[in-house]
Amino acid sequence: AGLEVTFENQSSAAATSYVWDFGDGMTSTGVNPIHTYSEEGVYEITLTAIGPCNSDVVTQTLNLYTTPTAGFTSDITEGCNVLTVSYSQTSSSNVTDYAWTFEGGTPSTSLDANPTVVYNAAGTYNVELIVSNPTGSSSASEVDFVTVSDVPSASFVGVNNMLTVTFTNNSMEADSFMWDFGDGNTSSDISPIHTYATEGDYTVTLTATNSCGDNVITSTVGANALPSANGSASITDVCEGDEVTFTDMSSDNVTGWLWAFEGATPAESTEQNPVVTYNLEGTFDVSLIVTATAGTDEILFTDLVTVSALPSSLFIAVNNMQEVTFTNNSMGATTYAWDFGDGNTSTDINPIHTYDMEGDYIVSLTTTNQCGEVVSTQTITANSLPTANGSASTNKGCGTTEIQFTDNSSNNVIGWLWTFEGGNPATSTEQNPLVIYTTPGIYDVSLIVSAEAGDSEVIYEDLIEIVGFATAEFDIVASDLEYSFTYTGLYGENFIWDFGDGNTSSEINPVHVYENYGMYTVNLRASNECVEDNISKDIDIISSVLVLSAITDLKIFPNPAIDRFYIEMELAESVDLEMQVMDIYGRLVQKQLLTNLGLKVNHTIDLTNEPSGTYLLRFVNGSQVRNAKIVLSK
Repeated sequence: AGLEVTFENQSSAAATSYVWDFGDGMTSTGVNPIHTYSEEGVYEITLTAIGPCNSDVVTQTLNLYTTPTAGFTSDITEGCNVLTVSYSQTSSSNVTDYAWTFEGGTPSTSLDANPTVVYNAAGTYNVELIVSNPTGSSSASEVDFVTVSDVPSASFVGVNNMLTVTFTNNSMEADSFMWDFGDGNTSSDISPIHTYATEGDYTVTLTATNSCGDNVITSTVGANALPSANGSASITDVCEGDEVTFTDMSSDNVTGWLWAFEGATPAESTEQNPVVTYNLEGTFDVSLIVTATAGTDEILFTDLVTVSALPSSLFIAVNNMQEVTFTNNSMGATTYAWDFGDGNTSTDINPIHTYDMEGDYIVSLTTTNQCGEVVSTQTITANSLPTANGSASTNKGCGTTEIQFTDNSSNNVIGWLWTFEGGNPATSTEQNPLVIYTTPGIYDVSLIVSAEAGDSEVIYEDLIEIVGFATAEFDIVASDLEYSFTYTGLYGENFIWDFGDGNTSSEINPVHVYENYGMYTVNLRASNECVEDNISKDIDIISSVLVLSAITDLKIFPNPAIDRFYIEMELAESVDLEMQVMDIYGRLVQKQLLTNLGLKVNHTIDLTNEPSGTYLLRFVNGSQVRNAKIVLSK
């Protein structure tokens, strides 16, 4: 469709005709014509007004442009360096002017409608087009519109950890990669990790590729394993001053060695196979540190070398009579050889040897180990222990007594120690002492004898008895017709009592029951093996108790008895009797009423549960009493 323009005639009224020139080759004689232009543009419009007298011409410029629209394309947007790009504007048709801007291009700007631009550097570039006409302008731009690529740059580094190498790819502009590790293996990874089967130097090739071409780089990498330390010693059990050769048995990739020798000279060595000397006794460690390209390794041989000295030879001997116990205090020996000096030998460590005879013997001990032997000797004495023995000139005496003691000991006695209980002196170191005893009693005697081999002791218990002179004396306790006699003299052993009524006793403290009242002389003879003494005392037995006349005869048997007494009585008439049994302290032991008695009476008294002693047997009828003594002896 065209562009329709209406023209308004503003000429004066005098004009009678008009001629319009629309500037596009078209004219009109209309007063106010309407004209359609076929295209945009700037047109010179001329109006000629004609009147009767004259004519007048006026010219104006008519702008029929709209604002343009910018647009463009190119024959290529990416490629390799150097890249030529032909641009074509696709703007609206009303554009009168073009202004291009080419980032990174040559030329960098252009006023051509369809310029050609050359790119000489890799990169991604922007493009802008500004179009204009008399009405206005517009722009079109593209960010990163053109991409220019170089041929890739190949680059890498390799870091090894023993046989494993980590490759870091530092290539630029590449789209794909191909690695050749130099051992027949390849990879298309960007940054691969590769493990080599064996140590060595390998030529590694990296091919970096993009659409513009290839780039190849090669580099040598080393694949190295950690070393493995190991070694050995020519000998491990040595003597002081011996040399030992150490041999390196580490892996083949070792380039350096550091040996450490505890207790040796030298203490350290960097030689591969050093020789060292051990001068000190002991057990020692050895260590080896080996170095290779990939790192180090260490091995410790604990207690590898044992250094021995010559043994020591030392012993002590303790004799027990002729038996000698040997204690071996030697050090570092493996075998022992004893010579006891009497033709006998032993290989025991701590032997015990019995000599046939007393005497002095030279004993030798030979100690041996792998370094040699050492001999020591001692003189020892084999002695028997003494045997203590002694005797006394008498074992018994009366009053003050002198006793000669005699040593009868054997086996080389050289010292004596007597101990005399109750004697004077109480002790003595004389061989045959004389001792005085003054105090009665029974005494022990001991003797300790000494010899080189030791001591011996003998104790004679109750060996000596000193007897005092016997004296006669006694006390009397009366209870009616029963009298208790207590010996109060000294040292009496044998006693004869005469109670003055025809009865006697040999007891020390007898109890006697008199049958009748009256005056009696009691005599005591006390004696021992040393002397006899006697004393007499008169007693007067007075009582108002009437004697039981009904009993005409009384027999008691056995008397003394063990447990039972049998009684036979004859009575003058038939009476009732109360039988009483009392001990010497007046305690009533047994009481029994005997009734309906005939003229002949048989009765048993059982004292099984009573202790031994003297008892008073009484038969009572009214105020009349018959007493008798019975003795229980179990």
